[in-house]
Amino acid sequence: KGDAAKASSRYEDTYLPYPDAKVAAELCHDGPVAYLILGSAWVTDNWIAQHVSPNITAVHGSLLGALFGRAILWACFDSDARAIVEHHLYNKIMSAYRGGCPSSSGDQNEQQQNNSFNPIHKLFLMIYA
Repeated sequence: KGDAAKASSRYEDTYLPYPDAKVAAELCHDGPVAYLILGSAWVTDNWIAQHVSPNITAVHGSLLGALFGRAILWACFDSDARAIVEHHLYNKIMSAYRGGCPSSSGDQNEQQQNNSFNPIHKLFLMIYA
């Protein structure tokens, strides 16, 4: 796979997950995180890409739209992080969320309708050497 004596041969491989993860861990303020849709939530990546981050989706596609949209949706439901979401964006997202939330009975659906249920889980990641 090339000349092993060449110093740059190590960096010519297009798949180097560890350095990428290490850099991401250093760049993230509180460390790297993943935003996951809870299994009990009704939202989907498609819904998030369409209603939470449509402009990101239009430019970068639905995969990145959903990825960034999950973080935005989590922030809308988190009492501390809500302050960083622009007011008009928050209102637009929450209106779409309330409009799409199933209206069947049950404690969990009632929590989802009353905004006391965050459909996104923020998972802190650990990078091991």
